[in-house]
Amino acid sequence: MSFFGNRKLIIVLIGLVVLLVVMGYTAKDRMNLTWPEKFMKDTTSVVQGLFYRPAQAVSQFVHNVQDAYHVYEENRVLKASLDQYAQMSAELKAVKYENGQLRESLGTKQKLNDYNVIYSEVAARNSSQWNDVLVIGSGSKQGVKKDMAVMTSKGLIGRVKDVSNFSATVELLTSRESSNRNHVSGYILATQPIQTPPSTTGNGQQTNGTSNTANAANSNKSNTATTQANNQQKPATTTKYVSGILEDYDSVEKLLIMRKIPLDQKISVNDAVITSGLGGMIPSKLPIGIVVKTEPGDYGLTQTAYIKPYADFTLISDVLVIDRKSVETPTGDSSSSSQKGTTQQSKGKGGK
Repeated sequence: MSFFGNRKLIIVLIGLVVLLVVMGYTAKDRMNLTWPEKFMKDTTSVVQGLFYRPAQAVSQFVHNVQDAYHVYEENRVLKASLDQYAQMSAELKAVKYENGQLRESLGTKQKLNDYNVIYSEVAARNSSQWNDVLVIGSGSKQGVKKDMAVMTSKGLIGRVKDVSNFSATVELLTSRESSNRNHVSGYILATQPIQTPPSTTGNGQQTNGTSNTANAANSNKSNTATTQANNQQKPATTTKYVSGILEDYDSVEKLLIMRKIPLDQKISVNDAVITSGLGGMIPSKLPIGIVVKTEPGDYGLTQTAYIKPYADFTLISDVLVIDRKSVETPTGDSSSSSQKGTTQQSKGKGGK
């Protein structure tokens, strides 16, 4: 009974003994394999081949999917970096442009030593009134007053129309509204030749007749050299201030129109135009533009000049508001521009 109870244990022991014998026998160096070994190896290789190829295909497919995902992630990161680079490049160009504008404004401000200069940025510009007005971010708290001249680093663009505490409306020179037309008195720096009076000789020619005849040969040589030198010399010119008034704007050719120019004054193309300072608050010698062409004016009694402005009215980002430090009154007294406005108002009430 105990023998049969331990039958399982005896079978396990016998199996272990057989296994050890087989292992010991197969561990030796042999020339050939036994038929059970060959059978097992062949069966195992066939089974492994059946499972290996599909498993390898699945593994390769998963690997390809992972590679495609990694490439997609890298491409997404590169696109984001490219977009960031484009944004940084645009910001850099904007900063460079703003830096250049500020440098030009600073240089212009340093040149305007005779005036009080208030720097301001453009706060708003309505597309429906693009050529008429714009709003700047400085007002009466910053010292801006009505009718002050407004310019960019290139040249004059208009005057202050309305002022609030922290902003102001600028009326542009390009405004064509009849109720708000901007009239500015200016000077054309006309280049005109100097007319030298002809040389006159009287009795001196008769008195020196004999000596001139004696020195005819020498004088002919000197006259020939003098004639050649005179032909090479350019005629002497001078700059003359020719007055006129900016009254209109040609929106097609983008040119300012100056009228009421005296007909007897000669004006040439590329003559510079500046403010005269005779119109009130706008100071003198502020650059406006250059003459492009001229034509007869009203009823043929005056001239009309078309002026290309120095300032670019299509792109205005920052401006300079100009105020005179002091002006000279007709009586010779020196007063500020605001005092002058008060004086003119009092004169308007009391008479001229």
